[in-house]
Amino acid sequence: MSLKDYFEKPTKTIGSSSLSDIGKEVESDRYLETYRDVRERFLPNVDYSDPINFAFYGSAKEYYKESLARTKNQYPYDGSRDEKNQWLYESTYLDLYLFDNRYPRFNGYINMSYGGWGTLNGSQTEGYGKPSSLEYISFFGNPNAAWDHVSGSLTGSSLQKQFDFANKYDDEIMTGSDDGVTYKREQNLKFNLASKGITLEFWLKKPAFDNSLTKKEVIFDLHNGVLSGSTDSSGNKNYGRLRFEISGNNGTSPFFFT
Repeated sequence: MSLKDYFEKPTKTIGSSSLSDIGKEVESDRYLETYRDVRERFLPNVDYSDPINFAFYGSAKEYYKESLARTKNQYPYDGSRDEKNQWLYESTYLDLYLFDNRYPRFNGYINMSYGGWGTLNGSQTEGYGKPSSLEYISFFGNPNAAWDHVSGSLTGSSLQKQFDFANKYDDEIMTGSDDGVTYKREQNLKFNLASKGITLEFWLKKPAFDNSLTKKEVIFDLHNGVLSGSTDSSGNKNYGRLRFEISGNNGTSPFFFT
């Protein structure tokens, strides 16, 4: 094909699109403007992981504190993409670093018995079947003993004593004190159903039950480590347990508390 043939072909003009036309496809024309502002913003080549690189005046601690508070209280988690871009554009460089690298923005998940429930070990007991290989997550209420990286052992002191305001989760006047302000510093897994409620929140995807292996499956088991029927030195019962389970043989609802 010669060069002349290219000019003999009918030409087609591509018209320009306005921001409002493009905005119909992405979200809004306003989003395009804020997106452009964020993309074209100058970002300095500074390592904000170390305050020595940027905190020349004032308190580095306050810089971090205010930046994290701004993310926690002002970031539009349920907002539009335009609102999120606007927040990014109005953020300081430290805000952006903490938001992208240090702030806990995501939730994880775990697949339990992903390859199948497993092989039944023995027989079921009161509807509970035990697989040959157990899968679970263990965790303990704070404050716990601190780990000494030098000696490679527990120090015997609590994490509460090493970190300011450790395990502060309630403003009730109970035990412990810092700077004249008292906080509730007992177990963060403590619950008292006689005077207060408790909330257990999670997402669960359970495609099906296999009642031939087990009719009941324990999702959450909170236990104080004391044998059932035990009493303390004063004769008071001190056994405590909160258990949330699902059952493939529990009538209309598969969920039940014990």
